[in-house]
Amino acid sequence: MTTRLIAAFAACFLVTACGAEGPARKATDPAPASALAPAPEPTPASTGEANMLASAMGTWMGTKKLWIRDPNAPEVSDTEVVVSANRVSYTWSFQGRPQSGTIELSKKGDRVYAKWNDTWHSTKTMACEGTDTDGRIVFTGTYAAGDGPDWSWRTELDLSKPGDFGLKMFNITPTGEERIAVHMELTAASD
Repeated sequence: MTTRLIAAFAACFLVTACGAEGPARKATDPAPASALAPAPEPTPASTGEANMLASAMGTWMGTKKLWIRDPNAPEVSDTEVVVSANRVSYTWSFQGRPQSGTIELSKKGDRVYAKWNDTWHSTKTMACEGTDTDGRIVFTGTYAAGDGPDWSWRTELDLSKPGDFGLKMFNITPTGEERIAVHMELTAASD
């Protein structure tokens, strides 16, 4: 059962990561509304809500672990992360090829909205929604997985400890089973 679940995660993740959408959807077909829902525009900085990442602003260095097939053998690369008031930009590599990603955050009331893209994971920007509670910003979006039901992708930004910044991403099946997909272990870069 575990082997089949890992294989299913890997197959779905690779289909999505490589941009293939399976026979049920063609490139000209519209994506599901959940994947294209626009995130609200960021709130004005004067409200303080646009500075959700203020405690982690700066450059962070470390390693990025990416789990594809074997949950015990992630792909590992160096990563550099730049955090501004409402944006996380990062670079990394996969099998020697440079990759990059961005997370843009906005807030409306008690809801956090994010736009996430990554050159390796997908050619599309994923719209996400979530919360900001006690220094943990957690948001989830969905993506098409071939001709089956949509899968979910949850991102967690951890700013709960002063001077620390953590980033994890999880792949979630339509039945709710989840596996870690990305973990960035970071330390503040020296000036």
